[in-house]
Amino acid sequence: MEIKTIFLDMDGVIVDFDGMVNEKFGVVSNPYEWEYLYEQDFGMSAEEFWLACDNAFWRSLEFTKEAVDIFQILGERDLLDRVCLLSKPVSHAYQGKVDWIKDHLPQLYYNKQFLLGPEKDWCAHPKALLIDDNESHCLKFMEAGGNSFLYPRPWNMCHVLEYRANLELEEYIDALGLRGPKAWKR
Repeated sequence: MEIKTIFLDMDGVIVDFDGMVNEKFGVVSNPYEWEYLYEQDFGMSAEEFWLACDNAFWRSLEFTKEAVDIFQILGERDLLDRVCLLSKPVSHAYQGKVDWIKDHLPQLYYNKQFLLGPEKDWCAHPKALLIDDNESHCLKFMEAGGNSFLYPRPWNMCHVLEYRANLELEEYIDALGLRGPKAWKR
């Protein structure tokens, strides 16, 4: 299978959104669910919560503990030039996310290897791979003709594999035979 573009999700895969939520708002009642219980967890509506996530919030997010290894896996296989960060931000988060990319991944920023938009499945095609932690994004991407890898997280169906998430990703990429021209052959 030939993959030309690897769409890499930000929040939950390489960016620790939940860690910053816990730091800014307090620990959520059930970290194993996709949707927050806004009133119960934060004492505010969903709209108030998302408005409180201003540009400074988005810009100050940190990498997940797995992010360095994800980029190492892709780099060892000479695939970094195929990576495009893909995120579906709330409307007022665009600039904060762009600033985060510029601050934390300047090579991807200056090479314009990122897309921020409303629906990830609009980027789907047979030579595209989406790496995401959201089951519905992965399913819609596949239904639209792309390929996807559901990155194991506590809130998705692959949660039992979270302890070996990067090994799962590595095995998936190797099973596809993904290699750039400068990668060492195994």
